[in-house]
Amino acid sequence: MGQGKFVAYYRVSIRRQGASGLGLGAQQNAVRGYLNGGRWQLVEEIVEIESGKWGDRPSARSALDLCCA
Repeated sequence: MGQGKFVAYYRVSIRRQGASGLGLGAQQNAVRGYLNGGRWQLVEEIVEIESGKWGDRPSARSALDLCCA
């Protein structure tokens, strides 16, 4: 059985999606479904609401920094 620590990064592209939760729930369910059954520890969940047009993703950088810590 697998084990490990994970940081989940969820992103929706428009504020309306983020406010309604549309898309976030599906992403969270996918991560939790993947981790179900293992000795996994979800240490952090980071959500970002940002358009796909922009390259600057401060929350993604935070998620990567947590992975390297």
